[in-house]
Amino acid sequence: MTPSWESPSTLWVIRTTEVEMILRQGLSARSVIAAADTTVDNAPLQLMLTELLCTLVHLSRRWNLERTKIIGKDQKKQKSPSSSTILVMDCGSSVHLFCNPDLLVEVYESDTTLTVRCNAGLKTTRWRGRLPGFGWVWLLHGGVANIVSLSRTKETFRVTYDSALGNSFDVLKKDGSVVKFTERSNRLYCFDLCDRTEESTILITTVDDNKLKFSGQDVAKADQARTLQQRVGRPSTADLIRYIHDKLIKNCPVTTQDVRNAEKIYGPDLGCLKGKTVRTKPPPIRVQHNEIPPSIMDHYKNVTLSVDIMKVTGIPFLMTISRDIKFGTAGRLETMQTHHILKHFKKIISTYAVRGFKVTIMLTDNQFEPMRDDIANLHVQLHVVAREDHVPEVERFNRTVKDRIRANYNILPYTHFPPVLIAEMVYSAVFWRNMFPLKGGISPTQSPSELILNRSLDAQVHCKVGLGDYVQTHEEHDNTMDSRTIGAIALRPANDGSFYFLNLSTGRRIIRRSFTPLPMPQGVIDQVHRLARRAKASRQLTFTNTAGEDLDTLYADLDRDEDDLPLDVVNAGVTDDDDDDD
Repeated sequence: MTPSWESPSTLWVIRTTEVEMILRQGLSARSVIAAADTTVDNAPLQLMLTELLCTLVHLSRRWNLERTKIIGKDQKKQKSPSSSTILVMDCGSSVHLFCNPDLLVEVYESDTTLTVRCNAGLKTTRWRGRLPGFGWVWLLHGGVANIVSLSRTKETFRVTYDSALGNSFDVLKKDGSVVKFTERSNRLYCFDLCDRTEESTILITTVDDNKLKFSGQDVAKADQARTLQQRVGRPSTADLIRYIHDKLIKNCPVTTQDVRNAEKIYGPDLGCLKGKTVRTKPPPIRVQHNEIPPSIMDHYKNVTLSVDIMKVTGIPFLMTISRDIKFGTAGRLETMQTHHILKHFKKIISTYAVRGFKVTIMLTDNQFEPMRDDIANLHVQLHVVAREDHVPEVERFNRTVKDRIRANYNILPYTHFPPVLIAEMVYSAVFWRNMFPLKGGISPTQSPSELILNRSLDAQVHCKVGLGDYVQTHEEHDNTMDSRTIGAIALRPANDGSFYFLNLSTGRRIIRRSFTPLPMPQGVIDQVHRLARRAKASRQLTFTNTAGEDLDTLYADLDRDEDDLPLDVVNAGVTDDDDDDD
């Protein structure tokens, strides 16, 4: 009996033979037609099957083509082993063996041959190179990984590991920084040279850094000592040491040295600070009076101001610097409206006026042209440079500030900065630049800050704490149960010995005179990151002008630092003891 069109048995026979062959073997259309001729003797059904199978051939080829494209893209995305920047800590290797020559310097072919036995068999190499900051390693061209030998590393650096504390191999370098080989999803302990996190805790003392200075047993005993201090009523550290020394605590599990270690690792007990801190009498305020030499006032009373706007991570700042005096300012612009910018100009002009200087000229680019009449009302002449020209003094100033911000940004232990901290990094860079006499300035001994703000540098006043340090600020209190201190991050010096701080609870800037520095626990770092997320802050540090142009590219031809290289000028030739004889 001849099968009909609807015969399921015939379609099943065809699908389980020719279709499977087409999809698995990729047969041509001619082979499909031949297969249909030999399988079915019904002409209409034969025609239908032929069209069906040809369509399947077309779809199969298209699928294979798309699959080939996808595989090709994936292969392009994969980095070859020779370009890897990841270092793998290996406790089973007796030598350092790298595959990426771009990571090394002073690469050369030695007279000695290294033979390595691995899963791929025996490999030999005669090439060596030096990894900066680490030492000499072997280089195997065509290798699959950059292997760091644990046995060799411990001969040069101190290496610690604690599965309960970070679960990483910590290599303590000679400069005090720590390289962390952390566990990856493939169960290997790795460190990516593109993520130089070992540089982020050099200046800021953290609890984790302090723990690296002690053995795991000493850290455990220090934790036990701190727990004991909390359980026996939070006595002072000195009292607890006395209790243990005089054997007033029977069966005491810790020693006096454990208590001292806890103080070194964690700092003073936080509960004691919050509950026992007493208000101290503030020292009397000493008003400085730094005289300006008459010769300076005669020659430089009229001030020429260079002005520009710089955006740091999208936050606009009005940047100014005075010619000759070289006093710089930075003001955060909440808006780019004229009235807001004029408010900053008025404050800057009045700052110079307090010390007897008069701002008479402003040098700007054409973005300030619409403000000409408003600036004239301030009794200041506006000089706008040509469209393609720039104002070199303020651009050099921006470059100096930018470099100092980036230096602090890379050294702090945070990976996400709230806007208030970004702004304070700008202010801090300007503050410290103004505190020292600059080359090409009008005085070799008096700083711009001393000339304009009547403020000279005092280490005991201005250097008690650094940008980014963790402290507990001493708050006004009474006999209630309110906390007597709050956690904060140090920002920069203020007036009269006080400092600006970032309140970790509110995220706002505060000013306090009394505080207690502490090692920074991980919880503080996490709180700074939460403040950044709450403010929806950018994770990238960028420097642009108002047009969005990258300043690194725009200032590529400028010299590195105004502090070291003056801007095509020599010293003004006026000293503090110059007279008016001529």
